[in-house]
Amino acid sequence: MAVPIEQSLIVAFPFRHHATHMHEEARRMLADAGFVIRQNDMGRALTRTEQKEMIRDAYSVIAGTEPYDAEMLAGCDKLRVLIRFGVGTDNFDLLTLKAMGVEVGVIANYKAVAEFTLMLILSAMKNLPQLDGAVREGRWRVFRCGSSRGKRSASWASAGSGGGSRNSSGALAFGSSHTTPT
Repeated sequence: MAVPIEQSLIVAFPFRHHATHMHEEARRMLADAGFVIRQNDMGRALTRTEQKEMIRDAYSVIAGTEPYDAEMLAGCDKLRVLIRFGVGTDNFDLLTLKAMGVEVGVIANYKAVAEFTLMLILSAMKNLPQLDGAVREGRWRVFRCGSSRGKRSASWASAGSGGGSRNSSGALAFGSSHTTPT
C-alpha cells in the first residue's frame, strides 16, 4: 500500500543529471522503505526558489554544487541528512546544519577528479591550449610534443591531501618524476 506523500520521507535530488542515473534497485529499496524521490527534471540548474521548494520538506538531500546556506535551509525542519555527491562541502553552511542536527556526508567521486586533474596537467605539459588556438586560427604546422619522462612538472598536482590528489598521483606514475606529500 502506498504511503501518502504528506507522510512520506522525501529524498530530494535538486541538482541535474545524477538522479536519473540512480540504479533501479536503489530506487526500489527507497520506495519499499517509504521514501519518495524528488528529482530535478528541468534539464538545468534550479533557481534558488525552485531548490528551496524541492528541499523544504525533504528528510534527505543528495546535493551537488548548489548552495546550502542558512537562508536556503530555513524552514527545512524535516531535514536530517545532507549528502554531497562530489568532493568537498564548501557549498554547505556547516554551522547551520550542525545547529539543525543534520548529519552531513560525502559521496566522493575522487576518480573523476583525479582524471580531470591529470587531463589538465597533460594539457598544460603539452601546451594544448596554445596548440588548439593556433589550429583554430588556421595556423596549422608541425608541433613538437616532447616526452614527460624525467620532468618534475607534475609534482604540484599532489599538493593536496584528499582522495583526488592521491588518485592523481597514482595516475601520474606513467614516467614523470614526482613525489606525493604524506
